[in-house]
Amino acid sequence: MRRPASRPVTVSRRTSGDTAAIVVRAGDKDLGMVTQMGSDSDDTLSGNFSHRPAFTDHASDFRALAEALQAGDAPAIASARATLDAQAVLVWHSVHDMRIDEPGTLAIAAGRARFRPNAAFLMMRTGGL
Repeated sequence: MRRPASRPVTVSRRTSGDTAAIVVRAGDKDLGMVTQMGSDSDDTLSGNFSHRPAFTDHASDFRALAEALQAGDAPAIASARATLDAQAVLVWHSVHDMRIDEPGTLAIAAGRARFRPNAAFLMMRTGGL
């Protein structure tokens, strides 16, 4: 009996449909998209951050935040967070037209966005709604 010839198998990993609709915004301006989002080891989510030219207006603020977080400098962290908050920088789910991050948790560094999701998004993501 002859065995069938082996065929190559391609495995691809897809992100869930909601990740394509997650953007970082400042007011009504999209700063970039968060893709391939997953859970971190604690209560945060992170993903690749594909920025747009509008992000250059805020890049220095996020760099200052990243440096303050790395140094553990609480006053500098608070100042950087206040600057971003004043500019209304947040994570937005465009399909559901809602904010999905907890205020004061978004950090962007080295091409990654990291934030703590709010309760409404967690319920929506886990099917609680």
